[in-house]
Amino acid sequence: IIGKKGETLNDITADTGVDIQVGESGSPMVTLTITGSKSGISEATKKIKSIEKRAVSFVNETLEVDPKWYRNLIGPSGMNKREIMLKAGGDENDRDFRRLLQFPKINEDSNIVKCEGDKEVVSKIIERIQELVKEYESVTEERVEIPKNLHRYLIGPSGVVKTGVENDFNVKIFIPAKNSEKTDIGVKGTPENISKAVKKLQELVEGKK
Repeated sequence: IIGKKGETLNDITADTGVDIQVGESGSPMVTLTITGSKSGISEATKKIKSIEKRAVSFVNETLEVDPKWYRNLIGPSGMNKREIMLKAGGDENDRDFRRLLQFPKINEDSNIVKCEGDKEVVSKIIERIQELVKEYESVTEERVEIPKNLHRYLIGPSGVVKTGVENDFNVKIFIPAKNSEKTDIGVKGTPENISKAVKKLQELVEGKK
């Protein structure tokens, strides 16, 4: 509540216009004396209670993650990392939002990921990371034979069909270039998603010539 060099307490007094005196800290409980307007005291009390609640539920956890998955978990411009924190219940307007999920710096040779914050939010973040890593590790690729002349039905105008299947089943589809002699198509993802995507691809060319 007091903060480093009294910074937190100073912020509360500046925001609410009250004066806060801290009693002696000779026991586990410390008395705060707040003086000021009724509305100011009420607002300051709410802020203090909020900080107290956060401190009680605050945890600092670590988990081991293979560094090869950092890029997947962080995503372009940190997009995936941000999504993980938000879906776990993190508030990006909170000044400690970035502390919820911390990856080692680029020049660090470490497989330790840190999570600091509300106990429930941190628990959900760790659970989600473990789910994603398990999913990444299960990714495989399957080759499907489809006649070259039917590939256009799988690509569609400006690639819209291919992109649609990839998004619907969370897979990546690799179709040979027009000048390639290859006819087989690669589908990369989890075994379950590959199976669904392959079925869809076969449906798209069924009856076509």
